[in-house]
Amino acid sequence: MGDKFMIQDRRYTMAAASNPIPFTPKEYGIIADACCTDCWRGFWCIYDFFDDELVLRDLYVHSKDRNYPEINGVSVLKESELYEYALYQNLQLRIPYTGNILVGNDFIWAHYVHMGLQRPWAYQSLFELVIEEGILLDVIDHSDLVQNLRNEIEKNPKKFYQNLDQNVLEYLEKNLSTDKESLTWWLDFWPE
Repeated sequence: MGDKFMIQDRRYTMAAASNPIPFTPKEYGIIADACCTDCWRGFWCIYDFFDDELVLRDLYVHSKDRNYPEINGVSVLKESELYEYALYQNLQLRIPYTGNILVGNDFIWAHYVHMGLQRPWAYQSLFELVIEEGILLDVIDHSDLVQNLRNEIEKNPKKFYQNLDQNVLEYLEKNLSTDKESLTWWLDFWPE
């Protein structure tokens, strides 16, 4: 289960992040433990923006020892029947993240890859969030770009996937007016 981001009351799934998000339940004494293959970390987060500030809104976590202390003054609401995850709701915990995050919506199941984050082009809607010290600076819409990339893939999927990273990089270099370094940060997140 990947982390989610709320943007204008719509839920998006994280597809990649240029830096790790600086939150882990371990900081609060919770030993997260996977209780199913949907979430090997043992937790997933729903992030939101309030006045352009990134906050952890909700946390679903499975504690190995069933220890659920307060986080940011919030007690665990309940243990969900969904794989025994506990829910912390409305945490409003400020997250001082700096970097870029790709988030997608309207997943295309034909591009599903088992385990890990899904490839960015597997979403009809794809946005890049530019964040500095927890403040949202920009939202870049890459939806048309990934639609065109999917069109290229569909011409000859087998050939395209044989040299995936190079083919995607070449496509992006031809179709984006930006420097190579800024467009390649998310290459490392794709499942092989």
